Amino acid sequence: AVVSTQSTGDFGKYGKSSGEFWGVNGLCSHINGDILVVDSDNNCLSVHSSDGRFISVFGRKGAERWEFLYPHSVATDEVGNVFVSDWGNHRIHIMDKKLLPYLEKESHML
Repeated sequence: AVVSTQSTGDFGKYGKSSGEFWGVNGLCSHINGDILVVDSDNNCLSVHSSDGRFISVFGRKGAERWEFLYPHSVATDEVGNVFVSDWGNHRIHIMDKKLLPYLEKESHML
């Protein structure tokens, strides 16, 4: 899917606060039109509207459930499930289309 913003053509700024980017490593569009951005250095998945407005952030640095250690990429499937690869913790985090965590699979093959 193509990700675009209608206001200025880009969004975000460099930083460590919610909605800011420190190390963007991947992005994709969600089934609802939002833009999902995985930030490896901020150890989070941030959600932005299609025009770039910050909505929410998921995760923080760590090894517990819904904590990340250098998340690497984000993808969605045809029904809106979201998959975030967590490189440092060797696992995949999975959210449903409402962005609610519902399953976590451990993997050492990432």
